[in-house]
Amino acid sequence: MKEQQVRVNVRTPWDSDVEAFLAAVRERVNFDSMMVGVFNAKRPNLDEVMVCHNMPEDTVRQWIETGFSDDEVLKDCMRVGSVSAESSRTGWLDRTGALPKWLSYNLISSCAVQPGCWFAITGRSASPFTDQDTHSLTLMLRTWESRFNRPKEPDMCRLMVGHDDRLIYTDPQGEQTLLDCRITVGQIMDELRATMAQRWPDFEDRVLHDVALELSGKPWWIRFRRQRAVNDKMAVYWYIEMRPLESDDLATVGVVPDERIARAVGYIHDNYNKSPNLNTVAGCVQISPFHFHRLFSKQVGVTPKQYVLQKQIQMAKWMLRSSNAPISNIAKETGFASHGHFTSTFRRFVGISPTEYRQNNSPF
Repeated sequence: MKEQQVRVNVRTPWDSDVEAFLAAVRERVNFDSMMVGVFNAKRPNLDEVMVCHNMPEDTVRQWIETGFSDDEVLKDCMRVGSVSAESSRTGWLDRTGALPKWLSYNLISSCAVQPGCWFAITGRSASPFTDQDTHSLTLMLRTWESRFNRPKEPDMCRLMVGHDDRLIYTDPQGEQTLLDCRITVGQIMDELRATMAQRWPDFEDRVLHDVALELSGKPWWIRFRRQRAVNDKMAVYWYIEMRPLESDDLATVGVVPDERIARAVGYIHDNYNKSPNLNTVAGCVQISPFHFHRLFSKQVGVTPKQYVLQKQIQMAKWMLRSSNAPISNIAKETGFASHGHFTSTFRRFVGISPTEYRQNNSPF
């Protein structure tokens, strides 16, 4: 599924495009290697690393497992926020000589209700890090933390979940929303894993997917990616965004009796912007159109055509709320052949025009 760029492009470490993120950092500070994440200072884990660039993976594992506890530079950083030093003075055990000569540690302790500390460890060999370099790295780290903690959409929850389904980090508003709605991380992950296994049996890392699920009696739109910065199953983490759905937005569909129908729902979510017709969706799961229409309607609760239109309008509503993109662009991005067709369909589903909807719901 193509990820929609709905805002001014600010690169963050949880983005799927790691190279673009690193290029944005390099515009401000020259470096050879970098590790960024949110770790539990009492006991870091591999899945708390969001970015690991040019750091020897065995060395990263060693530092996470034992080296951090004896790292005097890290202890200094936890007291003052940023420290740079020769790597030989740190807790990193470099048996191969691949670690850069100089390391800059930057750390921000987050809110008191969560144990996570935002950190960046940046390395280079050509020269020590200057005060300006460490200050720039600290400012970038604060920007990433602030952006995660303060989603621009007022009803959005943002989570990082570890390989073992523990909550690594969430924005404060999202944490309160989950508490209010009595939704647990285990519940989210159980539903996601079961639905994902049916819809995307060949699920790949760093590919954005989305589902509409009912959790604790309420409909939610959930976008998610599985990511890992180190090639290790213990390094897997999930980046998740949750937004409440209105009751008439999109039919919530979890696990269904027929895996072919599940894959068809996944296909629609990944390809709504192509406005797939009945023959196309039925063909992707190798069922005759007539038989597919009957099975899909029974198991999903609406016809394939209705579901495609629901998905297109749901995405259009989100884009209208969360961006200032021209309506003609949104029409094209959601698979409509013309601005006029989009407007008439939107009015039929929502009751008002796209312009009126944006005026009533957009912060822009």
